[in-house]
Amino acid sequence: MIDNNYINIHFLIIAISSYIIGSVPFAILISKFLKLEDPRNFGSRNPGATNMLRTGNKTAAIITLLGDMAKGLIALKITNIIYGGCYSELVGISAVFVILGHIYPIFANFKGGKGIATFFGIIIATNPLLSVYCAISWVLIAYIWRYSSLASIVTVTLSVIYNIFAYELGNVDCAILVSTIILSTILIYKHKENIKKLINGTENRIII
Repeated sequence: MIDNNYINIHFLIIAISSYIIGSVPFAILISKFLKLEDPRNFGSRNPGATNMLRTGNKTAAIITLLGDMAKGLIALKITNIIYGGCYSELVGISAVFVILGHIYPIFANFKGGKGIATFFGIIIATNPLLSVYCAISWVLIAYIWRYSSLASIVTVTLSVIYNIFAYELGNVDCAILVSTIILSTILIYKHKENIKKLINGTENRIII
């Protein structure tokens, strides 16, 4: 029988390390490196890839996107490597805390992004095939309606549905399904202002 204290200690280690990884503010760092305006001072004031695109520097936006995705992927991969995939609960904890780190980063006064790119990194780590479905969903919705927020909200919602089907087929365990539901709830909540703007017709469209 495994000592509960042993598990609790590792839960804490994974939570803290994942939060720190998530807290790395790629958009802000890249803006400083490329001498661009701080993304918290224009557009949606969100330090994420979509707002970085508003600088007109597509390279900065792409690097931000990849960096934020990498946070989710790396945090979960480290957890898997250390624990050999034995404890899916730890992977779920890692997923939740890397997102919280991105949204409330300790290195940027707890004011971070919306978490969508990091969420994609998490999905890639837990279910690569599912990440393809999510990416296709996001691109199609964004291309048709030109709203990044709408694409994000619908995609995270669909990710729960995809995971429920995967769970029923035995391809995803309960801990990953629960963490996906928690993450989707957090991400949709973070888009509450975008939802209001979408309803009012005042949401910013994607300009490429």
